[in-house]
Amino acid sequence: MKLRAAVPVNEGYFLHFQSLLYSFKELIPEDTILYIFDNGLSDKSKNILKRFDYIKYEIIDQPLTNDDKDTYRFKSRCIENMVNNILTDEHILLICDAKNQLKYHYLELERILKLQPFYAGSESGTEGDWTDERAIIEMGFENIEEIKKMPQIQSNALLVDYSNKIGKTFLNNIIHYSKNNNILCPPGSFKGMDGTNPRTHRQDQSVLSLVIKKMNIDYKSFLYFTFHNTIHLS
Repeated sequence: MKLRAAVPVNEGYFLHFQSLLYSFKELIPEDTILYIFDNGLSDKSKNILKRFDYIKYEIIDQPLTNDDKDTYRFKSRCIENMVNNILTDEHILLICDAKNQLKYHYLELERILKLQPFYAGSESGTEGDWTDERAIIEMGFENIEEIKKMPQIQSNALLVDYSNKIGKTFLNNIIHYSKNNNILCPPGSFKGMDGTNPRTHRQDQSVLSLVIKKMNIDYKSFLYFTFHNTIHLS
């Protein structure tokens, strides 16, 4: 397995990110390269990264714009950078949120990728709860009410076999649809936690989840990571 990993991270999540890095130890291949998308790390934090000498990494400067903060577009920008500049047909892509932790050895990741060419997160509520209906319409779905009843797939991690045509198409579709603001962030929508509000929209997560449905994939989730890990300081 030629694994290429990517994590967008800023100073606010650097402590959690270190926990993710510790979870990588002995679980990823030795020739893995981690691309750290710097969304606002301090020089002190970059120096701390040198302690993680069991991981080969490169830092890619990607300052957060106001648009990134409002729409979470920085996630699709990370994917686009990896697709356009890093990945080749021999690679497996792993993208994690900074608050994730890897659970399984890479041999297990290889095994599940033989069953399905990509994995994201688990199911959480329905599209009707978490996706603005206008985005569903904009993506060209005709069975809108049926789509709204389907489960939404979380986007806190991605594992993709880039040698697989379906895996490639999945990533390129995310990039494509994320460039359409009527899908990523319909006017007046907001990334809230109120699933009863019709304008609630999970932005990058809604895009990813709708892309899976657009591709007519019989998606099966597999939690190869833990997520939303919170570190409390006493």
